[in-house]
Amino acid sequence: SRRMFSFVACGGTEGACLGTSSWREERTELSLRGYRKLLVHAAGSSLRRVRGGTCIRCSAERIRGGEAKRSDWRRWLLLALLFSVYIHNQWTRNSLQYAVNFAVQPSAEATREFINVALGFSPQQYAFLASYGFTLLYTFASLIAGRVADTVDRGKTLSVSIFLWSFALLVQAQWSQGFLSVLACRLLQGLAMAFTGPQCLSLLTDRFPPSSLSTAISIYTSGVYVGAALASLSMFVNSHLGWRLSFTSLAIVGLLLALLTSFSVRESRKPLEPLSSSESLSSAMKSAATVLNSPGVIMLLSASALRFAAGFGIGVWCAPFLRAKFSSYQAEFAAINALIISIGGCASSIAGGLIADRVAKSDKSRRLLVPAAGCFLAIPFFCLALSVKDFYASMVLLLLQFLIAECWFGPALSTLGLLVPQNVRGVSQGMFSMLTLVGNLTPVLIGFLSSRLDLGISIAIVVSLAYLLSGFAFLFAASSARTALK
Repeated sequence: SRRMFSFVACGGTEGACLGTSSWREERTELSLRGYRKLLVHAAGSSLRRVRGGTCIRCSAERIRGGEAKRSDWRRWLLLALLFSVYIHNQWTRNSLQYAVNFAVQPSAEATREFINVALGFSPQQYAFLASYGFTLLYTFASLIAGRVADTVDRGKTLSVSIFLWSFALLVQAQWSQGFLSVLACRLLQGLAMAFTGPQCLSLLTDRFPPSSLSTAISIYTSGVYVGAALASLSMFVNSHLGWRLSFTSLAIVGLLLALLTSFSVRESRKPLEPLSSSESLSSAMKSAATVLNSPGVIMLLSASALRFAAGFGIGVWCAPFLRAKFSSYQAEFAAINALIISIGGCASSIAGGLIADRVAKSDKSRRLLVPAAGCFLAIPFFCLALSVKDFYASMVLLLLQFLIAECWFGPALSTLGLLVPQNVRGVSQGMFSMLTLVGNLTPVLIGFLSSRLDLGISIAIVVSLAYLLSGFAFLFAASSARTALK
């Protein structure tokens, strides 16, 4: 008589390179692989029987456990590599902010240590370099970069992106002679970095199941804080080696990372649609229209734009303001600021992802309550950090602000990935990156207001307003997304 055997085999694909298939594809592929393995095992053991059933069931359990473990470590190894990429990305991007000092008097030592003294650009030119000098090409390339992430080999795209921004930093370090040459290098960095976020986030969204997606994305995005912290510590390197050698060393690390990425991340996914040179922009626009078809997505992107505005205002102006206010604590500020950004930012980001995954078990839209709360609660701590007269009290308040506010990336990005169809996730991440164009309005606005008001007051007003509006927008986004995520 014919016998019926049931089994389940799921987990990670055997022999797969990093980032090659989605967690859904792994379950289907492994059920077939597990079936073949079980048939071989059954034939070899002549279908030995054991009490309560056959050995096939036991074998299925062993295979399922082994494959799941292999899948897990591949996912986390991919995450570790992308985390390293994002750290270098942000270290490079923020390196300019810690290589300027507009309070120092020109001298040979200042010329060696500070790029603004060596190349002679003004605070207004610095504000442009730190904001739109980077984001002009970054923003307009992000939409196309998102479409590329949906259609082109993500590993190759990512390695080329790392190579280009590292090459631009090397040119900036060795051959820049003035404002325009630095601007050209910053524009190239922005263009290259536009092809990083959509690729990395698309890989993570494909590889991690929804139950752990917020946590994975929070770990990845915490690289922004580690990178910014390392940029802060670069103040020590700049003082000993000079800004040119410091930038050169960072560029070499990036070139090596690009090489590692090119060999480590492989794309087995077939292109969802062929991408020709004539249709890339129009296809991206059609995909963008698909993304914006959801009211929840529109409100979420609006909330994220306002949150970027608060973050960029802090990132561009907080360090120069505090360095000038506490000028006798330069070394202490470099070290403590690095610890605040890295520990506070990373802890908040990862905790935000963990909390979001926990509160979203019954209602996925509740993830967005986490960044809303962070925005509202951060305002008083940030304003006090700017106003107190004691250096160490200011640093403690700044740390508390980071611990509260930087919980938003994981919940926002994971919710965005779940709200849009899978074939436009890269475009949605590109559109998310485009929001930095709005975010960079705040550094320019703060620079404008500082000519009429005290710099600290200008920073507090603009950043607090951005936090407040972002918090309300996240609440509205949660309400709008509730039906779509059921």
